[in-house]
Amino acid sequence: MLIRKEEYRDVLDYLQRNRWEGQEFVAFPNSFSAIHKEELSCFPTDYEAQEFCYEMATDQDKYGYLAIRSAYRAMAEANENHSLLIEKHGSIDVSMMVANRYQRLENEQLINNNQKIKIMNDDNVEYLSNQVKYSGFGDNLTDALKSEIAGKKPAFTLVHQPEFGDGDVKATLHFRRSEETGMVFFNRYELEVKQSADTLKQTFYMGKENNFTLKEAFNLMSGQSVYKELEKLQKVGEGQNARYEGTGEKYNAWVQLDFEDADSNGQFKMKYYHDNYGFNLPDELAKQPIKELDDVEKKAQMIRSLERGNLHTVTYIKDGEEHKGSIKAVPQFKTVKLFDESGKEVRHSEDKKQDQNQSSSQSKKKTEKQSAGDDENSKPQKKQAKKRGAKM
Repeated sequence: MLIRKEEYRDVLDYLQRNRWEGQEFVAFPNSFSAIHKEELSCFPTDYEAQEFCYEMATDQDKYGYLAIRSAYRAMAEANENHSLLIEKHGSIDVSMMVANRYQRLENEQLINNNQKIKIMNDDNVEYLSNQVKYSGFGDNLTDALKSEIAGKKPAFTLVHQPEFGDGDVKATLHFRRSEETGMVFFNRYELEVKQSADTLKQTFYMGKENNFTLKEAFNLMSGQSVYKELEKLQKVGEGQNARYEGTGEKYNAWVQLDFEDADSNGQFKMKYYHDNYGFNLPDELAKQPIKELDDVEKKAQMIRSLERGNLHTVTYIKDGEEHKGSIKAVPQFKTVKLFDESGKEVRHSEDKKQDQNQSSSQSKKKTEKQSAGDDENSKPQKKQAKKRGAKM
């Protein structure tokens, strides 16, 4: 649509007025020379504009049409910014201005999309970095996360070597990108712990509930127990679509791996000791000759550490002297165990007294049983009367 430069303002007003009156499309002679405003025709629908162009067309004359909104906006923007005007031999090419405007919008949209993607990726990296960090993997994986998220892979893994475990521990973190949103999620990690004979492997899943930190997972694989607030799960779906979702019902329990019971995938099953099981950690600690129990803050720190499954360093009193050692919770047997620096279990006087009482009780029962047997043997036995034979 070529218009005369001197009619630019009149055409702009004409398009605006028709737009207000409900017209949506403007038809015009598709000429190589500029047209007058009077040669423009407006229509409310795309179909009517097409019909008009078809009916008016001849072998020599062709007609075209534009959306009034697009033509008006292109002209209004160029009226404010003259660099957007496309002038040819004293005429203004409105059709080309509309095409350029579409291209600008497309480029801006692309830039906006790229900005949105960058913002989304930055948010994704920040969220995952915090999740990974507070799950016990530190902040050394952030750069690798940025690189992998920007790479658009549907799934990827990162390997982490923790400082504890004397180099015999390796964690492989698994991430997957959502097909719907493009966001990357931390789904699970596999933990390998080398022991003298073999290597233990266990997968720990990450979700909205019932997550274990790296240190807690290591403690579980070391045979310790971890105290957690858990959420009751319910199965949703069947077969490959089956999954477990939280019910919102919370409970507390000590968790322990059962190394004698594994599923078909080699996953060790978990044993749970709920609060009503009868194990009370503070009460059991009170029975131990531990110096730190006299300090309220150190006692609270000790309880938190034991609940995470740690083997906690303590100072214990034996024969009136202080010794360094460690202690761990054993909820399965409703007790705690104290060890010296060499790892040997320390049995204090109360334990020994209890063992002695048990031994004394067992000895007493055995003596009573033997005595009862001796009394039975000491009784005079009745002579068996000879049976008289039957008279013939």
